[in-house]
This record gives sequence, structure tokens and C-alpha cells, in this order.
Amino acid sequence: MDLSLSEMLAVAVIALLVFGPEELVRKSRKLGQWVGKIKTGANNFKIMTEEAILSQSEKKELKDITESQIEDRIKDLSHKNQK
Repeated sequence: MDLSLSEMLAVAVIALLVFGPEELVRKSRKLGQWVGKIKTGANNFKIMTEEAILSQSEKKELKDITESQIEDRIKDLSHKNQK
């Protein structure tokens, strides 16, 4: 939702007429607090999601490394036993 400057000014003037200057300040402050909480929540969600994805990929990588190391160790042992 993109608002042009003229649309934002129209909304501000209408809000000023409807609520008055003191109430408009209180409502604007409350709106700012809500926006801040929403941004914080969205950022926390993003961080948690990134950590979960990273954790899953790290687990897979560790599993792949472990499996690869086991295979290498088996090959080494089988070569030693053949000698």
C-alpha cells in the first residue's frame, strides 16, 4: 500500500479535524508503539526462522560429514586388512 504525499497530507488533515490536536498526538504515539512492536515481532520471527534453517542445515552437514568419515574409516580399515 503506497501512499503519495498528497494522500498522506489529506489523511493527516482529516485526522486533525476528527480527533483534535491533543488526541491526535496521543493516537499517533500509540500507533508508533504498535508499529514498533510489530517490527520487533517480525524481526524476532525472522531471526528464529533463520536460526532454525541454519540449525537444520548444520545438522545435515554434520551428519554428512560423520557418514563420510565413517565410510573413509571403513575403507582405511579394509585396505589395512587386505595387506
